[in-house]
Amino acid sequence: MNYESWSDFELNLAASKLVELDGLTLLGDEHNKEVAIVVVFDWGVRLVGRFDPCNDWGDLMPLVVESEIQLNTQKAKRPDGRGRHSAHNIDIRINHSDDKSLNRAAVACFIDTQLAKIKTDSK
Repeated sequence: MNYESWSDFELNLAASKLVELDGLTLLGDEHNKEVAIVVVFDWGVRLVGRFDPCNDWGDLMPLVVESEIQLNTQKAKRPDGRGRHSAHNIDIRINHSDDKSLNRAAVACFIDTQLAKIKTDSK
């Protein structure tokens, strides 16, 4: 799937649906365009942080390590001087590139890697 037209929020939300955090829940907040990390209690929820792998290496790296994703940045000879960022999972043969950021390419690769694993596990 091509995720380049997706917003950071849409990528973060899709990734959050594929992440398991012990004792924590990830909830998408459409109004603020962010994914919240919360603890759910009988009496309500408590915000403990934000999940933003498109912009936060601390949120991204566990996904990269778990999914064995390789990250690459190439300097491209383009008029705007920007490079092309890519992320790969060689075992499953998934490759994603993004002009905006390496994090976005890695999140897209994580999403498709997890979906491929789910598909394989359900066979």
